[in-house]
Amino acid sequence: MLCKTKFFLTCIFLCAIFSNSRASVQAADSLFEAGKYFQAAIEYEYLIFTSNDAMLSNSYRLKKALCYKQSGNYKQAVNQLQTIYIPDKSLVLFAEVSYQHALCLYLINDYQNALWKIDDYSMWVSDSTLLARFMPLKALLYNEIHQWDKAQAELINYAGFLPDTEKNDFVETVEQLYSKKNLPKIKKITTAEHLSRYIPGAGQAYAGKPGEGALNFLIQLSCLAFGAHQLSNGFTTFQFWNAFPFTGYLGGIGMLSKVYVGGIKRAGILAAQANNEQMAAFNHQINHLVTETLDE
Repeated sequence: MLCKTKFFLTCIFLCAIFSNSRASVQAADSLFEAGKYFQAAIEYEYLIFTSNDAMLSNSYRLKKALCYKQSGNYKQAVNQLQTIYIPDKSLVLFAEVSYQHALCLYLINDYQNALWKIDDYSMWVSDSTLLARFMPLKALLYNEIHQWDKAQAELINYAGFLPDTEKNDFVETVEQLYSKKNLPKIKKITTAEHLSRYIPGAGQAYAGKPGEGALNFLIQLSCLAFGAHQLSNGFTTFQFWNAFPFTGYLGGIGMLSKVYVGGIKRAGILAAQANNEQMAAFNHQINHLVTETLDE
C-alpha cells in the first residue's frame, strides 16, 4: 500500500510539472503573438532555466531572440542566438537559427559576419531548397558592400526555385534593377571630404546638397572677409589692443577655422547619408520583388 501511494504521488508530481511547463509555453507564446515581447522574453527565460531538454532549451532561446528582434534590439538578439548550439545540422531548427542570426547581423550592419554565417550554414547543408531562403538575404548583403554582380547572381539562383510562370518575369526585373543606369550612385566619403578641404562647400554639393554647400562657402568667405577687414583697419576695435591682433583673429580667423573643419566633417556625413538613402531605396525594391514571389 505504501509503494502504491508513493507511485501515485510521484505521478501527480510529474504531471503537475508537465502541466505547469505546458502552461508556461502557452503563456509565453500568447504574449509573443500579442506583441508583448518584453514579457514574453521573461517567460522564455524561465522556460530555458527550468528545461532539462537541450532541444527544447534551444527552441526557447530562439524564441527569446525573436522577442529581442521584434523589439528592435538586434544586438541582444545576436547575443542570444550565439548561445544556441545544435549538434545535428540537418534539423529545421538549425536552419532557422542560422537564418535569424544572419538577418540580425544584417540589421546591425555587420555585413561580413552575416555573409560568413550564411556560408557556414551552406557548408553543413547540401539541400539546395533549404539554401533558397538565404539567397535574397545574401543579395541584400552583397548590395550593402557594393558587390552588385554577386548580388544579382544570388537573385538569379533564387529564381530557379520559382514556378516557371514567374521565373522569366523575375529574372527580367532583376536584370533591369542591376543595369548600370539603375544601380545606386555611391558617393565616396573621402572624395567629399577632400573636395571640401580644397574648395569649401564643394563636398556638400558632391554629396547632393548644393544649397548647403553654397551656404558653407558664403559663411567661410564672410569669416575670412571679417578677419581681413579687422587686419586692414589695424585692429582698432579697442585702442589699447592696437599692437595685438586679437579682434581679427578671434572674430574672423578663429571662426573660419571652426567652420572650415566642420565643413569637411559635414561633407563626409552627408555623403554617408546619401549612400544610406540610396541603398535603402534600392534594397526596398529587392525586398518588394522577393515578397511578391512569396505572396503569390
